[in-house]
Amino acid sequence: MGASSVSNSFCGSVAYLAPEMLRRAGHTKSIDWYLLGVLIYEMLVGVPPYFNPDKAVLFKNIEQGPLKIPHTMPQSARNLILLLLNRNPAKRLGSNSADASEIKAHEFFAEIDWDKVERREYPVMVPKVKNYSANPKSVQTFY
Repeated sequence: MGASSVSNSFCGSVAYLAPEMLRRAGHTKSIDWYLLGVLIYEMLVGVPPYFNPDKAVLFKNIEQGPLKIPHTMPQSARNLILLLLNRNPAKRLGSNSADASEIKAHEFFAEIDWDKVERREYPVMVPKVKNYSANPKSVQTFY
């Protein structure tokens, strides 16, 4: 799908749905950058942004709820997430380029050698997970 091609498919995990998918307004490639923002947020916070176990509340949060970012999050991560989770797909970071260059240039990735990534020279990191619980009630939320 090209950067300006529009799709009307509806798919994905509900906590990862972009606002334009919920509005069924069609979506472009910039939806991938929104999903990257959701993934980075969840990796740093522990739950997806706007998360609520009630699907109706979750959808309302995605479309118009405030984005709650822990005050302890580094400024570069906060800025990247805000730019990627912009509800306006045309203003979302990465939406104005045909590739990922705009995102790769963000200060959050300043320490990344993208040529090294392409050559697969970074070591693979496998996290050790202790006391994992799939129970959503055990997830800590931040306000």
